[in-house]
Amino acid sequence: MTNELRKERNNLLNQYLKAGVKERISILVKIMDIDEKLEDSSGTYKSNNIKDEKIAR
Repeated sequence: MTNELRKERNNLLNQYLKAGVKERISILVKIMDIDEKLEDSSGTYKSNNIKDEKIAR
């Protein structure tokens, strides 16, 4: 399940990069939901900080 969530998160990140402004908000909400599920399932969440920083820019 964790691998599936990470794969879905990566797909959403790719969609985010290609999306317009309105779509980005809904994609970010989905990514945050996945992050919560990953955190809940593992107890700790290891974020890919490099990707997160690139998106934040």
